[in-house]
Amino acid sequence: MADGDAGFTIADAPSATDAHGTTWPPLFEMRREGLFFVAPAKRNPKTNEEEQGSPMWLAAPFRVLGEARDPAGHGRALLLEWQDNDHRTQRYALPRRLLHAEGGALAGELEDRGLRIRTGPLYRNKLADALSDLRTTGRVSSVARAGWHEIAGRALYVMADGSTYGAGGEAVLLTGAGEAAAARVAACGTLEGWQQQVAAPAVGNHRLALFLSAAFAPPLLELLGAEGGGLHMLGNSSGGKTTCLEAAASVWGNPRMGQQVRSWRATANALEGTAVECSDALMALDEIGLCGGHDVAAALYMLAGGAGRGRAARDGSLRAGKTWRTLFLSTGELSPADKVAETGQRSRAGQDVRCATIPADAGRGLGVWQQLHEAPSGEALSNAVKAAALAHHGHAARAFLDALTKMRAEQPAELLRELRATVEDFTRGPHVPAGADGQVRRVAQRFGLIAAAGEMAAELGILPWPEGEAERAAVACFGAWLAGRTGGHGSGEDAAALSAVRAFIGAHGASRFSTLFPSVREGATGEHDENERPIVNRAGWRRRAGEDRWEYLILPEAWRDEVCRGLDGQQVARALDAAGLLERGEGKNLAARVSIPGEGRPRLFVVRAGLLAGKED
Repeated sequence: MADGDAGFTIADAPSATDAHGTTWPPLFEMRREGLFFVAPAKRNPKTNEEEQGSPMWLAAPFRVLGEARDPAGHGRALLLEWQDNDHRTQRYALPRRLLHAEGGALAGELEDRGLRIRTGPLYRNKLADALSDLRTTGRVSSVARAGWHEIAGRALYVMADGSTYGAGGEAVLLTGAGEAAAARVAACGTLEGWQQQVAAPAVGNHRLALFLSAAFAPPLLELLGAEGGGLHMLGNSSGGKTTCLEAAASVWGNPRMGQQVRSWRATANALEGTAVECSDALMALDEIGLCGGHDVAAALYMLAGGAGRGRAARDGSLRAGKTWRTLFLSTGELSPADKVAETGQRSRAGQDVRCATIPADAGRGLGVWQQLHEAPSGEALSNAVKAAALAHHGHAARAFLDALTKMRAEQPAELLRELRATVEDFTRGPHVPAGADGQVRRVAQRFGLIAAAGEMAAELGILPWPEGEAERAAVACFGAWLAGRTGGHGSGEDAAALSAVRAFIGAHGASRFSTLFPSVREGATGEHDENERPIVNRAGWRRRAGEDRWEYLILPEAWRDEVCRGLDGQQVARALDAAGLLERGEGKNLAARVSIPGEGRPRLFVVRAGLLAGKED
């Protein structure tokens, strides 16, 4: 392996610093053929002359681009670059801890990535010595997830392939970003082709326009300090909902299943990994029906909450958890509430807040479509948009990030003011009913954020839409969500409470309630209906409150364990009281004392007539 400089020794002298700021330790040289160890010169006792040591080849040539570390100064690594035998450029952040690993761990990692290393303990140890003692002036910031980061006091956006947007003070390395992640956000075709064939058909089609606008919203979450969350499009097969999802995914990259579009059928750990990869970017999940109800319920809170499960390190201490910010889009023939109901649990209002369900049917008999844009049918338009998304994708998000990072650097206050104004105007619009519950306003804020993102992308010339198109789509779809929401614009918890009591009475009103005859009220006497069959597993009593109207007197144990299973029994009683459907007791008691023949005056939850008819006062 010797070359023309084989006789040169650098013992006892500093090595030269290369163009990347790397200074190799004495006795080591990086030559054209690779890294060498040159033994120091020795004096020959017979001739009394110095003889140069033989150069020892250790590894194929590579460059040290700098030392990487995370924002806290931990996770030190050397960023290496070389060409493999297929003439492809390879980069690897070599953890410094690997320099102290046993056996051939260091050499094995490098060989696995295409860098040839000389075998044998002597040579491997020399290589470790060289890497351990080298000095480099290059500095690289390593980050563990995609999205926004502050590097040297400047905001920088890192995509899943490691590419960066924004003027950072030093190079940035996304750890753990592999070829699969890079392939998912790879660009194909042209932005113009995407605008004409994917984005333009969304004009006048609110569902597609909403999903496309939503694709631009995730990078705005961090700027506005907004919470994460999602939208779920519910509808039958072949209605166009997957077309909307794939079109939205094409903003960021390849819309194929397994690429930018992921399946709901995944473990919790896999969803965490996907969320980290999609931090401050779109997360697209198809067909919720493939996921178990328990997993759906947990995933909705996890994805919107932006944090994974806590895990312990080997020493018992708590490891740093995975975090992210994302806005996710979902589709399915079932709603999240339907999936949770499959487990026998009740869907909670918080789940609907975190993932708002909108119907895929736009009401024109064309599935998601309202305008066909000269296509012969809704199916034909869906096929055309899907094919165009495969041919043209990955450009729109990059154009948006390029403009957004410049605006954030040059006009941060104005950018933030305009975005906030758009969101606030949306939440104050006539489509948000006066006196709407806080849960409704939280969802309205998400739709407002989506409207702001779509209008911003249109103003930048990325979405080829007329002014107001994104906002009109958000208003229409927010109205569709509100119309289908249990409880309307009121509290979701209160609506769920009334629904739970109504469902129990509807199922067991005649079978588990003894009839009091005549009507028994405070201070009155009464008897059980002697013609009534014996009641098994009694939940309480019922009494007439007018013709064909009944009041139900429910035992506290049945109220807690059965009627309000999965809910707060006291909160359910307060909800009925607020709706004028509970005859409450004295003082702060929600249960009233009622005279029951042979039972004394137990406390019972007295549900007034009118609940089954939905007549809340």
